[in-house]
Amino acid sequence: MNAWLWVANPLEKWTEVPVPGKPDLSPFDALEQYLGLNGGIRYVYWATPAFLTRINVGDAAYIWLSGGGVIAAGKVAEKPPHEYRPGRNENEFDHPEQLSAPGWHEVEATSGWKIGIKIDHFWGCNRPLRVQGLFTHKPSSNATIFQLDEGQQLSIIRAIEKSKGPLGGDH
Repeated sequence: MNAWLWVANPLEKWTEVPVPGKPDLSPFDALEQYLGLNGGIRYVYWATPAFLTRINVGDAAYIWLSGGGVIAAGKVAEKPPHEYRPGRNENEFDHPEQLSAPGWHEVEATSGWKIGIKIDHFWGCNRPLRVQGLFTHKPSSNATIFQLDEGQQLSIIRAIEKSKGPLGGDH
């Protein structure tokens, strides 16, 4: 099975647009709301500027907080039929209410192609899952998605299993 890692960098992207009714919502709070921490649906759409033809429904999906660790894990649940065009084709997606995150401005997206990800585990921005040895070198600062090799995926799976122990905090 393929495994993919999407990078979240809320300091760069989530600060452009104030959240209606929630002016004090930090970029990290907005990201956590989007990922479903506050009782919402645990399903997200993530811009996917690369590998679109290689990503398949059922592939493992991980969201990495830049500089922190894995904040969410799940499975690819939906491949887009077309690029997302706000106000024009929301009905082509399974969960149109999740196409935009609070505080997110769509023109900042790295791609209009959105992969649907069902979130199974969520650790949050304040308690990311630390994964030892995931990268042998620092990833490029402009890369937003990586295909993980078998060893990298195994490192994440082991960290997830460890987080479920008596001191783990998996939600």
